[in-house]
Amino acid sequence: MEYDMLGRKTWMSDPDMGEWDYTYDAVGNLKTQDGPKTGTVDRIAFTYDKLNRLTLKDYPTGSDVNYKYDNVKGDALDKNSWGRLRVMYTGSETSNGHLYEYDNRGRTV
Repeated sequence: MEYDMLGRKTWMSDPDMGEWDYTYDAVGNLKTQDGPKTGTVDRIAFTYDKLNRLTLKDYPTGSDVNYKYDNVKGDALDKNSWGRLRVMYTGSETSNGHLYEYDNRGRTV
């Protein structure tokens, strides 16, 4: 494994899967993960919102994963005001969603 000056993993070698490379954005979020699979390089790209929360994992296969969060203001329609993950969609927003709800102490219910 190799790390940058900030202690972030930049490269690793897996005996079963091969070599992996990692890049980061200006604020330290994981930006890309490149790794071999069946002889070709697969890149997973990561997108974040203004609060540096993961919003999208963009897979080369098209099976992207979208993440949505409650807003920090705590609007009446939201279940919490801590910005915790509320919904994760695999595929499109109209199918395959997973809803996470919290009680008033911020615990998953």
